[in-house]
Amino acid sequence: MKSAKQETLEVLEQLPDDAPLDEIAWRLHLRAKVLHSRDQAERGELIPNDEVMEDLRRWQQSSGR
Repeated sequence: MKSAKQETLEVLEQLPDDAPLDEIAWRLHLRAKVLHSRDQAERGELIPNDEVMEDLRRWQQSSGR
C-alpha cells in the first residue's frame, strides 16, 4: 500500500507544471475518493446494483420525475 505522500506525488507528476491549484486539489480529492471506495469494496461494504437502481427509481418517483 502506498503512503498518502506517494499517492500525492503520483498525482502531481501527472499534471502539467502550470496546473492551477484548484485542479490539483480536485485531482487529489478524486484520488482520495477512489482509494476510499476501493478500501470499502475490499471490506465488502458494497451496495448491490439492483438495490441502488431501486432507490434511484423511488427517488425519481418521489421528486415528480
